Amino acid sequence: MTRFFGLKATLALAHLALVVCGAARFLPAPRESRAARLVLMYGEYSGSNNGYGFFAPSVASPWDVRFSIYADGEGWVEGASPEGNNEVRLRFHTVLGSLSKDELREPVAASLAAKKFTSYPRAELINTHVRVLDLPTMEEYRAGQRPEWVTVNVYSFAHDPSVATAGE
Repeated sequence: MTRFFGLKATLALAHLALVVCGAARFLPAPRESRAARLVLMYGEYSGSNNGYGFFAPSVASPWDVRFSIYADGEGWVEGASPEGNNEVRLRFHTVLGSLSKDELREPVAASLAAKKFTSYPRAELINTHVRVLDLPTMEEYRAGQRPEWVTVNVYSFAHDPSVATAGE
């Protein structure tokens, strides 16, 4: 084993040890020491201080919307998945996350419905179904319960032909 390989292996093991400390929320140095400041700074830069809280029960459930669209005497249901790359989908799901706030739920639903009206200009009515994924606890999951979408609110938006749109 070369010295260089030994150094790389030692650094990798030190990093792994700090990842374990970060996951356990353990600081391996006295709180006010210079070593602690260095470990905390390294953790911020490398991500080794991540607590891996996405496994915790306090992690928020994802939100979603479905649309019931009615036009020309017909009706259908469709989702709200955006077209585009990963960044577009990430932004869209960030917007959907704001549905968890009661005061933002209706305005966000109205905005999403307005976007659907631009896609379907002949639509007379669009119902926006705001849903949240109800995640069971691990105990409930072991007992057979599975995640399911639960409708929290349904907002109805009607096309008013007397109001001119921006394109008219």
